[in-house]
Amino acid sequence: MESLSQKRGTSGASIEEIGSVQMLVEVVQRLTKLAQRHPLSLWLDHRHRQRLLREKLRRRLM
Repeated sequence: MESLSQKRGTSGASIEEIGSVQMLVEVVQRLTKLAQRHPLSLWLDHRHRQRLLREKLRRRLM
């Protein structure tokens, strides 16, 4: 009988875990929506980062 009540107690913790997973899913969905809305800005940011890396490498070589 005690083992059954212990199992019920642990199910409460798993419900909290499920809640945090749902929050993570919502965050990911929001990020993907933003990415769909502003694909150009993300792409430009990526290009900008690549240019900065290239300049860093150039400075090291000089």
